[in-house]
Amino acid sequence: MGDSQNNNENYGRQWRQLDAFLFALSHSANRLDGLENVKELIANNNAIPSGDLLTKLIKSSCNCASDPNSRIANRWLQFLAELVAQYGGDLTPEIPKMLPVCVTSLGAISGSVRRASVQLLSACAKVPDSNPRPVLQCVADGIKDSDEGMRTECCSALVTVYSGARYKSPSVEAMMLQDVVVPALVPALGDASPKVVAAATTALDAVRWRAPDTFEASVTQLPPSDQQQIMQRLGQTPKATPKAPQGSSQVLRAGLMSSQSVRSDIGGSSKLIGVDGAEQAYGDENGGDGVVLGFIPGRLIGELQDANNWRVRALAVEELQTLVKELKGPAHVRAHVAGLIQLLLTLLGDVNFKIEITALQTLGDFIALLGQECRPFSRALLQQLAEKLGDNKTLVRQANAKVIQTLMRTLGPEAVLPSLVKDGGQHENWRVREEVLTLAMIAVLTFPDSQLPMETLVGAFHACLDDQKPKVKFTAIEALALLHAKLGQRRLGQLLPEIDPRHKRMLDVRFAQPQLPSVNADGHLELPPLPRPLDDSAAPSPVPDG
Repeated sequence: MGDSQNNNENYGRQWRQLDAFLFALSHSANRLDGLENVKELIANNNAIPSGDLLTKLIKSSCNCASDPNSRIANRWLQFLAELVAQYGGDLTPEIPKMLPVCVTSLGAISGSVRRASVQLLSACAKVPDSNPRPVLQCVADGIKDSDEGMRTECCSALVTVYSGARYKSPSVEAMMLQDVVVPALVPALGDASPKVVAAATTALDAVRWRAPDTFEASVTQLPPSDQQQIMQRLGQTPKATPKAPQGSSQVLRAGLMSSQSVRSDIGGSSKLIGVDGAEQAYGDENGGDGVVLGFIPGRLIGELQDANNWRVRALAVEELQTLVKELKGPAHVRAHVAGLIQLLLTLLGDVNFKIEITALQTLGDFIALLGQECRPFSRALLQQLAEKLGDNKTLVRQANAKVIQTLMRTLGPEAVLPSLVKDGGQHENWRVREEVLTLAMIAVLTFPDSQLPMETLVGAFHACLDDQKPKVKFTAIEALALLHAKLGQRRLGQLLPEIDPRHKRMLDVRFAQPQLPSVNADGHLELPPLPRPLDDSAAPSPVPDG
């Protein structure tokens, strides 16, 4: 009796604050700070609550994930995905409560919200000893929605979630394909929207490559008219040839389907490669010899997509890194550049951080190998790399930053920084905003002034002075202090937009201090230890007129 009472008291102390935090979340203005409070409480306890309090936590989180503010929705969806990935078994009864907000979010205008929704759906489908059918079915039901964008995203998300789900046996996977995935996608081939038709066609093609025998069995069960429609649609896809190696199924392609296709800007036009240009991405006319992308064994592609064994994937990505390092120059892979970039960007989404880091290192090696030939893909690379700057793992952020620095050294900072500060300087994730400022300072300390887009940098640094996150605000002050030292007061004053008086006082205090940021031997930025805080109280008050 005494032990039971003590346990209850300990549990109460552990989670005493959670009720108050969750109550505050009913107001949208509290939801970003409230998320940090909830995450900190869970991290300190190294556990999640149980019983009614857990149900209340999930309900409140889903309400926040439905917030009309995309920044709030994205952050809460990511939180739920992290929660499911870490505590999946304990959350099994709560998963059905998360599915409605997931599917609704697939129709969001914000791409980051849609991606976070797919991330959460995938996490739910990977929970050990859980049935992925409800997850797949809720996405399949979204294909019938009246909104065109929702139908399009659900087609893409369905095959992504199906490909990454954890199944108790191959027969269960085959059942999901036959009972849920194919029956949901086939009607979409007759959709009035060309976008939906294209998404459904691509999804079915990816499914066919993943499980050709099961796919064929599923198709034979359909009415003849549906079978004919499938064959007509997939017959237009160059990758339909049976010569392709067994290991090069398009699961890796499926990982890019949800608004993550590689785009290359060539001659001012945006050309889609990857999903729609699959013939460039995987395999070639010599595909029958088991070689993919000109130099990768088809067997290796199969190992990279082994969802049930991270050790197999980790060894495979290390082998891929070795193969890339052994390339003597871009000539051998020139025809497959788009496909290899797509492959590496897909690997960046692996749940295992070791695989993430090795994929980032390999991407950096490949960029260095290509040299100026990677220029057409720089915009697509930066969009993906800017997102990774917000990763919650320091080692991943550092590896990602090194890839961006490699891109700067390869193409020049003037070709990278404008896109980087545009994509990341006002990003909804504060870590991304901070990391972009840090990378810009490293560039200022590394490259000659003549190669730097000074006006763009000054504008980006100035915009962050109003940032709600103190770390971002103070990083922006450090960045402006660095430019002040390089350009001088007069030149910086010419480039700076009009400054709020309180910001001007803070900057005047900082500019008067000689310490400046620097780059250490490891290539990381070091901010100086300042003798006094940079806030309004440290600044001299303006003398009143008269």
